[in-house]
Amino acid sequence: MARLIESLTRSVELLTVDIEYDEARAGVYDLSAVTYPVLARSLKVRKDNIRITIASLEAQLHATEAA
Repeated sequence: MARLIESLTRSVELLTVDIEYDEARAGVYDLSAVTYPVLARSLKVRKDNIRITIASLEAQLHATEAA
């Protein structure tokens, strides 16, 4: 499970780079702006979902280790 967490953490890092690139390309960094890039918005949602998954997996891993 630790490998999966590492892989997902790497995915979050890559998504962060992609989001930053897309924001810089568009010149818009405010998520509430109408002109905020659609791709960056969808990547942020994906990144948030992966972070939730990581937190869940870490909790399961800690529970397993404690048992």
